[in-house]
Amino acid sequence: MMAAVRNTLPALENTGGEKSEASSLLSLHRRQRLLPLSSQTTVGQTSVVDDLLRIKYRLVEPRGKQGTVEVYHHTLSDAQAAVLTITDVTRPPCLWSYLLFKRFPKLQAHDVKDVTIVTAYFNLGKAPTAGKTFSLYKYLTWASVFRHLQNPLVVYTDSEQMRNMLVETRRHLSNNTLVIFITRSQLKAFRRLEEIRSIFRSPDYPKYPPNTVVAEYPCSQHAKHELVKDTIDKSYFPWTRYIAWLDIGYFRYLTERRRNFWIVRPPDMDDAKMAVTQIMPPDFTLYPDEIFKNNLVWVGGGMSVGTRGVYRQFAEEYTGATDAFLDQGLSNTDQQVLYAMFTHPHGLQHRVSTQLQMYTWSLSCVWDCWFYLGYLCYREE
Repeated sequence: MMAAVRNTLPALENTGGEKSEASSLLSLHRRQRLLPLSSQTTVGQTSVVDDLLRIKYRLVEPRGKQGTVEVYHHTLSDAQAAVLTITDVTRPPCLWSYLLFKRFPKLQAHDVKDVTIVTAYFNLGKAPTAGKTFSLYKYLTWASVFRHLQNPLVVYTDSEQMRNMLVETRRHLSNNTLVIFITRSQLKAFRRLEEIRSIFRSPDYPKYPPNTVVAEYPCSQHAKHELVKDTIDKSYFPWTRYIAWLDIGYFRYLTERRRNFWIVRPPDMDDAKMAVTQIMPPDFTLYPDEIFKNNLVWVGGGMSVGTRGVYRQFAEEYTGATDAFLDQGLSNTDQQVLYAMFTHPHGLQHRVSTQLQMYTWSLSCVWDCWFYLGYLCYREE
């Protein structure tokens, strides 16, 4: 259901050249009326502050949950950049947990199915995430979706319960499944754990639970691409051309759907690039410490897709970047590393040859845009 945006926008608080451009953006925002919610959306308290267009959205869920979020959009004079900004303004923020599919897409003859899925689970206890805590039981529930995944699947875990559950769950697909029990000491991503703890103990280092509080959490995030590289190097399911990292809880909204499904090659994918989901428009002039210490996000880390050769190169560059930032006393999750390693001229751009292909949330797909790429590739039998 599409809810209209109420035109309750007050006058801008800025004067001069920025006002004219921001007014144009707001005018377009009013005309679009495109915020998809199943209940009510209100836009208000809009202003220009420090060359940023600030729009506050008030959201009400059908069950009565309410929330407010402020979204900042750059207002740029460059014509091409302004077009990109307008596109972003017409999209609401990622909030709540909606899937807006009227029907789930079916597998078609032209869909490319030769994708190996790699995932992992490390039992970190009840580490707080976005104000919530997720237990082993919650992850076991989310991982039950893999019973219906038809792609080849490689799982790495240090949890006996997760290993046993997935072995049993995938018994009917045992020829397409590899569950690997692994200890953290075997992974490069965990070998600098004490350094990360030392960084997080500093009273001056910002605290974003669990990203910059629980040192094991960023280690587990950095392990993603290391484990994909292991899958490639050991030629697991070598007949598949593509490799996809998929967070173990990525399809958490589908635990009750119980339909067999495939993850296919992203539409219009450039095989020379890595496919990722863009969450927010980037600012490539930022310093790495601004990105890490403000918990900024450009692309989501929940899913990434590439050919085996491209993904292997990307994994090596990612690991090198993670170490370089740690040497600078910077630690956060994979999402901050991904942002900072492409910033210019203060990051590691001169060392990164892998290119990213952005898949940006559209209003015709999922409301929770952190999972956009995965649902774009989701096909039911």
